[in-house]
Amino acid sequence: MTASCLATLRTLALSALVIFGLTHSLNANAALKRGEQALDNIVAVVNDSVITQSELNRAVNIARSQMTAENLPPQTPKALRKQILQHLINNKLQLDAAQQSGIHVDDAEMDSVVNRIAQDNHLTVKEFYERIAHEGLSAKAYRKQIRESLTMQHLQQREVASHITVSPEEINDSVRTAKLETAGEKEYHIQDLLIPVSDTPNPQEIAIAKKFAEDIVVRLRKGTPPNQLASAEADSVQDNDLSWRKLAEVPSAFTEPVTHMKLNSFSSPIQTSNGFHIIHLVGLRSLNEHTTKPQREEIAQAIFQRKFEEAMQGWLAKIRGQAFIEVYDKAIV
Repeated sequence: MTASCLATLRTLALSALVIFGLTHSLNANAALKRGEQALDNIVAVVNDSVITQSELNRAVNIARSQMTAENLPPQTPKALRKQILQHLINNKLQLDAAQQSGIHVDDAEMDSVVNRIAQDNHLTVKEFYERIAHEGLSAKAYRKQIRESLTMQHLQQREVASHITVSPEEINDSVRTAKLETAGEKEYHIQDLLIPVSDTPNPQEIAIAKKFAEDIVVRLRKGTPPNQLASAEADSVQDNDLSWRKLAEVPSAFTEPVTHMKLNSFSSPIQTSNGFHIIHLVGLRSLNEHTTKPQREEIAQAIFQRKFEEAMQGWLAKIRGQAFIEVYDKAIV
């Protein structure tokens, strides 16, 4: 497993922190504190642990707040409650498994994560804890949530990620598939030589500019380098390098001419509102003709993420099958 894949795993595992992240958890906990007097009835038993009514309600409020903030489509209360309860059950099972495996998150790792979360929110650690306290969530409770998420991350890495590999052949297959999906698409490296006109040109000015542009095209096609032409007549010709662009990114006035041009050729003058353009097709290439190392790493991460999610589902199903789980929430079952 590559380092980039391990980085992807860390991102996936720490995504649990988003559910208990600063903004969403503060808002949800504040709402719960203001308006909800939850009874700690037991809604589920997971091995030797229990999930209480208040624990479930708090997690549902956090999830609902997050979904609203991210403009996700709403779910029915029953469906959301059922989904969150299953999430809590899975967490309990993982924490039990981590304890049995002797997995422990020390304070140094905890402090490192808290520092990073505070920095991401443009706060000092002190300001971070003050904001948490102001919204009704203690530092102890927040650190407990982070510790549990990190504990599950280490467990998932040991039990799932360590068994996942991404071979060069799989990456190559994905590269070939991407090339097939974009077959026929091209990118154009365009140089734009502009003979400008004033904002409100009269017919005479337009005629002069057009004749000048036509003369330049003749000289370019005879071999005069564009850079020499632009430097010799800097006041009359503007040289703009548009670099590499897909056809959809090419200015609309240039789209038709550029698709019929040969490499290193020059177009006839193209009139627009700001003057006459001469297009030089500097380069032409097919999309995905070359796959760079960062692109291959990105593909490897995508493959790893897909495999990790599939393996997680199978592993969770296995430990659920070995556990004692009893749900008492009549609103769900």
